[in-house]
Amino acid sequence: MSTYKIPFEKESGNQMSYTDNWMKNIEWKENFQFQATLVYEGYRKGRSSIAFRFHDLKTNINYSMFISDFDDIVGYLTNGTLTGIFTFIKKGANYGLKKV
Repeated sequence: MSTYKIPFEKESGNQMSYTDNWMKNIEWKENFQFQATLVYEGYRKGRSSIAFRFHDLKTNINYSMFISDFDDIVGYLTNGTLTGIFTFIKKGANYGLKKV
């Protein structure tokens, strides 16, 4: 697991896919692993990427996953849900969720 920190929104706890200098509501957390069942909620287009959105119904936290990592897990989705152990990765200036 990498040593970089991952940005989360302070108020909602949602994982942030990128940060910018004007953003003030950021809580940086050490990268960690966690077990969860996530629900696929769709995709969004970012500044230079496409990310897939997942929601943890237990914690009410939203996560984003890079398209390359989604390709690795698409076969494990069952009725739009994915259960497993997850961590975070950084690609360029962006952050995403990854199944371990």
